[in-house]
Amino acid sequence: MQLHEVKEVKSVSSTNSANDALSQGWTLIAVVSDEKGARYVLGKGEAPPKKENLGVMMPERLRK
Repeated sequence: MQLHEVKEVKSVSSTNSANDALSQGWTLIAVVSDEKGARYVLGKGEAPPKKENLGVMMPERLRK
């Protein structure tokens, strides 16, 4: 993800929270220091378009 694609940003202070966010589709943008320690800055872009059900149609002669 490039920075111009980021639509939402959040910051968390624990590795557990960062890992949870990553598993939910967030992308790690930066790790920064503050007076309390490390902060993980995460970003999320627009949701990818939902794919239609594009299954393969079997020929009618094989459908039975």
